[in-house]
Amino acid sequence: MTTPMPNYSKMELWAKDRATCDCAETAKEKRARYAASTTIDEIDNLISQNEVSLENFEVEDDQSRATMKMGCLKLLLLLFFALIHLAIPSAAQYCYDTGNYTSNSTYRANLNTLLSSMHSNTEIDYGFYNFSAGESPNKVNAIVLCRGDVSTDVCRACINESSSTLLKSCPNQKEAIIWAEKCVLRYSHRSIFNMLDTDPLLGYYNIGDVPDVEAFNKVLRPLLNSLRNRTASGNSTHKFALQSAPVPNFETIYALLECTPDLSRLDCNNCLSQVQVFIPRCCNGKQGGRFVTPSCDIRYEIYSFYDPAAEPPPSPLPPPPLVPSAASPPPELPTTTQGKETNSSRTVIIVVVTATAFAVLIFSISICIYLRARNPTKKAE
Repeated sequence: MTTPMPNYSKMELWAKDRATCDCAETAKEKRARYAASTTIDEIDNLISQNEVSLENFEVEDDQSRATMKMGCLKLLLLLFFALIHLAIPSAAQYCYDTGNYTSNSTYRANLNTLLSSMHSNTEIDYGFYNFSAGESPNKVNAIVLCRGDVSTDVCRACINESSSTLLKSCPNQKEAIIWAEKCVLRYSHRSIFNMLDTDPLLGYYNIGDVPDVEAFNKVLRPLLNSLRNRTASGNSTHKFALQSAPVPNFETIYALLECTPDLSRLDCNNCLSQVQVFIPRCCNGKQGGRFVTPSCDIRYEIYSFYDPAAEPPPSPLPPPPLVPSAASPPPELPTTTQGKETNSSRTVIIVVVTATAFAVLIFSISICIYLRARNPTKKAE
């Protein structure tokens, strides 16, 4: 079973309404509808939707009633934090309206066969599956992308659970997709292979705010830019990258980006760029978020949510510059490595060559003087 993402309370859905910005009702809008009433039943309803906060309630002027109410609030908030992990869905699904099928149809039989074959497949060990089953008009195409840091067993377990969940959530739709925490599963009656698709775009964000938005973004933006380039540069089996980076006087940002490997480098980069542009529009200053499309997704947090062993080692820092000092003793001669000659090593080579040439010159002059001194003696004899 996948693990819920902690502290998430809102999901923005930008699908077909994205062009007109006619977004689905947000958590804030729902809270506004409930603001006029504070009955226990309505508060329980808000808790079950993970949308309760202190701003939903107002302390009445009467002191005794206010005291009783605050006591109730403390109890409700305690229950809220205890139930928050259970109230948040561990996956998001989207059911397309491009066509339907019946439960006893050929399409459903082909879909069941396809999902079962992907779950039981032992030949693919890199976490990307793109298979088809049946013939048109009942042909089913399916894609599964497991997160790049999970094992094969975890991947297959995620496929199995996501298949069951998606069939229940979208029982008659010919096209559907589910974004679980550790895998994405999608099927359709139309062609979906080797194609860039950024609709729908779903975004979750962490309800916590960062104390310094500017400092946070100065680390987040270049981190996502770097990971986007690394992800797009992947091969036909992996387009995936993750990395962490510390924020001064704050936490560390952990980020993970991925594309379906059947995309070209350009399409992967374009997909991630579209998602990245969306982030500040919905979630600027938030401590984390997950943003998904059928072809790519981005996630960042201030806590580690991936396998630390999958993170590449940090790049070595450049050596500090040498500051010459008249009072300091001469530095030791550095050793040189092939292909990496430093200025110091070139200076040493020049000094050695000059001294050697001078010694050879003195030796040659001495020989010439000696020979010229010998020749007159031989003639005298």
